Amino acid sequence: MKKLLMRLAPLALGALLIVPLGCDRDGEETTMMTPDDTPMGLGILEAARTGVAPTIDGVISAGEWDGANAIYVPVTVPDIDEFPGYEGRGYQVKMRAKFDNNNIYFLAEWDDPGLNLDRQTWYFDTASSSWKQESARPVFDENGNQTREAFYEDKFSLMFEASPVAGFATQGCWVACHTGLAPTSNDGGKVDLKYTRNGGEIMDMWHWKSVRNTSQDTFDDQYTDSQRSARNGGRHSDVGVNSYVNNSATVDGFSVPKYVIPDASSRYYWVVTDGSGA
Repeated sequence: MKKLLMRLAPLALGALLIVPLGCDRDGEETTMMTPDDTPMGLGILEAARTGVAPTIDGVISAGEWDGANAIYVPVTVPDIDEFPGYEGRGYQVKMRAKFDNNNIYFLAEWDDPGLNLDRQTWYFDTASSSWKQESARPVFDENGNQTREAFYEDKFSLMFEASPVAGFATQGCWVACHTGLAPTSNDGGKVDLKYTRNGGEIMDMWHWKSVRNTSQDTFDDQYTDSQRSARNGGRHSDVGVNSYVNNSATVDGFSVPKYVIPDASSRYYWVVTDGSGA
């Protein structure tokens, strides 16, 4: 049986980017360790050739992934400013892959208490008689105690070397993570940004978002390079049509939901086109 060997970066899931290795903090590389001080290295995923493509429907049918060896990737949320309230959360991701003459297919499995679909939910605040949105980040009081969970979606991503990236073979996508930056160096005020260190280094990224992609069975096709901006660092989207828009509008200077379904029987709805652009 022919197999395709692939080296993958660690994964992103559980509503935020989760990576298991070191980070560049003010130019000093560090390496995160497991509790038993065993380095969390990258695995090699073997993609097995198949004559019958698996059905991409979110269901793992009997025998569909037979012959595909699995790797297990432990991932833990690091303690940096970008991930408040999530530090230390961990997942074990099981990965399998197959390929044919035209495509490569990935299966990723991990345990999660629930599917997060509450992305910055709108609500009407009767006290101020105005529409407001829940926070995409956990909320803390003045003493640093978390008072409310984030209202955000689950995410998952794969990253590959689109060109040689120094350190990727041993650190994965974490080689492009930079934290402890001076807020004055970027207009967005962020102190954590993702970008490659050297010109010409590019990492391809396939990015799934449970709210924005699931209804359309798509991933966002993105990449990271050294050409960074204040808001997104070196992360960019490939050329193409954005497959989703936020449910928001501005009326008389106020932010409001663009669509509201009175007396809805479910909390979750997606407005989609019929394929004609309507």
